[in-house]
Amino acid sequence: MRVYTNELGRYKAIAEKYKKSKEDVKLSLPIEFEGELYRVLEFFKSSFFEKSPTGILVLTNDGFKVSDKRVQREVVKLSYYLDILLDDDSIERLKKAITPEKEIKKETINYNDAIDVLTLLNSENIKGIDTVINVLKKLPESKIENNRALEEYIKITKKYEDVDFAVNSEMIEELLECYRDMLLVNFRRVKEINKGRAYYDSLKDLSSKNKKKISNKFNGMSQRYTRLEVILDKLKNILIIYDRILDMNEERYIEFLKTQDNVNINNKLKLIRE
Repeated sequence: MRVYTNELGRYKAIAEKYKKSKEDVKLSLPIEFEGELYRVLEFFKSSFFEKSPTGILVLTNDGFKVSDKRVQREVVKLSYYLDILLDDDSIERLKKAITPEKEIKKETINYNDAIDVLTLLNSENIKGIDTVINVLKKLPESKIENNRALEEYIKITKKYEDVDFAVNSEMIEELLECYRDMLLVNFRRVKEINKGRAYYDSLKDLSSKNKKKISNKFNGMSQRYTRLEVILDKLKNILIIYDRILDMNEERYIEFLKTQDNVNINNKLKLIRE
């Protein structure tokens, strides 16, 4: 669903009153709080790469500016979650995060080949190989579980498509719980990858040395060592992306998400125009 619209209707006059030079304006869906309906006007400036928010107005459904700080906070909070949980752009990003079955099958073949190569190296009793083999064995299933979680959340959001309703806290809480459950599935996958963190660099160095051996260039092993290095680099890059959460447990991770949301909501509150 499209959470914001550029069609301002009866809110155009007050939008024009508070709009600054070179700003555009968008209007939220109706938001219900304590039995009353509200709207959020968001002012922004567009660049080639993004739309940067520059101001916010909280309005009654009749188009009057809301000055009550408590109401402002709750309505902005609901509009923030509405945007990340249900907006078309957010859902499209989740769809793109789903790994096609064909790609998973290809990855599985590569992981199995890497496991075979590591098993050969393990005859030298090299530290960490068993750990990395176990990580690689679990990666295909964890990717399937991650896909399943994404698909399940997207399915839940479909019941809100093309429905004439006002967003309320009960609906947001239901969706937010499902959304965070989905994020936890990916978190567990990253934690599994993190189990081999101490060994990826040394195994990559070992692989690089082995592929340069003359005998391996003639028996086809050099290409297999190269594929192993690509996989290890990929795992290392995933850990770089998620560096801030690698040492967290699930409870701390959820608290981290809540803290980040509160920071984002407070930043939006700072944009309210009085």
